[in-house]
Amino acid sequence: YTLMVISTFVMGKSPYKNVLVNDLLLDSEGKKMSKSKGNIVEPFTTMEEYGADTVRFYLPYVSPVWTPIKFDINGLKEVYSKFFNPLRNTYNFFTLYANTDGIDIDKCNIPVKDREEIDRWLVSRYNSLLKYVTNAYDEYDLTKVVRALTNFVSEDLSNWYIRRNRNRFWGSEFNDSKKSVYITTYEVLVGLSKITAPIAPYITEEIYTYLPTVEGSIVIAQWPHYKEEDNMASEEEMMELAMDGIRNIRNARAEMDVPPSKKAKVIIVPAEGKKSAVEATKEYFVTLASASTVEIVETEENIPEDAVSVVINGAKIFIPLDELVDFEKEKERLTKEKAKLESEIKRVNGKLSNQGFLAKAPESLVNEEKAKKEKFEEMMKSVLERLENIEAKLK
Repeated sequence: YTLMVISTFVMGKSPYKNVLVNDLLLDSEGKKMSKSKGNIVEPFTTMEEYGADTVRFYLPYVSPVWTPIKFDINGLKEVYSKFFNPLRNTYNFFTLYANTDGIDIDKCNIPVKDREEIDRWLVSRYNSLLKYVTNAYDEYDLTKVVRALTNFVSEDLSNWYIRRNRNRFWGSEFNDSKKSVYITTYEVLVGLSKITAPIAPYITEEIYTYLPTVEGSIVIAQWPHYKEEDNMASEEEMMELAMDGIRNIRNARAEMDVPPSKKAKVIIVPAEGKKSAVEATKEYFVTLASASTVEIVETEENIPEDAVSVVINGAKIFIPLDELVDFEKEKERLTKEKAKLESEIKRVNGKLSNQGFLAKAPESLVNEEKAKKEKFEEMMKSVLERLENIEAKLK
């Protein structure tokens, strides 16, 4: 309002074409901030500690700006760890090796169609992100923007692409593979800086101006455009299958306390029409899912009944249990877990059978103990079933 009044009075015109107004900024418990309550957030010290970009990025990340926003310092930390830290780490990794290798990015001009599959996948993912984010900006939906940017930087760029391709940066030979990984990372960092700049201007200005061959400030750079030729659905589908499969295998192994060093056979049954995509991902399961071998079969016939299974979009994945587990050690571990659960169930039953506790304790606390009992009993049921299966194996 103040900007409108001053600009109209001085210049005779509005200072902006459109304006998006925030709703109330509340504390982490949803209460209105006030000095008397002592629940205000001091903006300058907060920005000094976490950075102005992090604060700006957090506000639409936590909820749409046209709804009341619960401001939580832990949310700032989450935004930093999920977006700003992996973005800066990716930039630092790229510049470290580009400077060490004395890379002239203009000599890395490998056409997208001639790059490796994982490079084409990242180009396609960025291209899809660009289209989605541009539309979200046009709709003034900044929550869509920041969440899409966070997922891309954290999952696609940092966790998957950079980690998967470190050996290509480390390689001593300046071949087409090394040129491709450099030019792909460079192009994505440039484009990503441009589409993030409206919300995080400081870090994007720093990254953009220090990247090789870039001239001028990001504020005068042209907005990138979606390219239909960079829309590579088959590469995205294939890589999504690999990422989803590996994520689920890791989760299954973690639930069974299987260390990453323990190799195990992976059997994949592709869904109809997905065999070629599965075959293209075999090496990822070997290097990233601790697979000793990867076998692709047409049906579930002859797969061991006790095999650990995960279902993903496009395939079913099985790991023979005897390749994952030392049955004697697993029996010992489950026996200890059983004893621990018996102790917890006894403690909860003691509380819930104590009339004094039931009479004096708040209803919420009683319900909490009842929920614990249900949880422990469900866990006990699972442990007993697994113990029974393992004991049958050991006979």
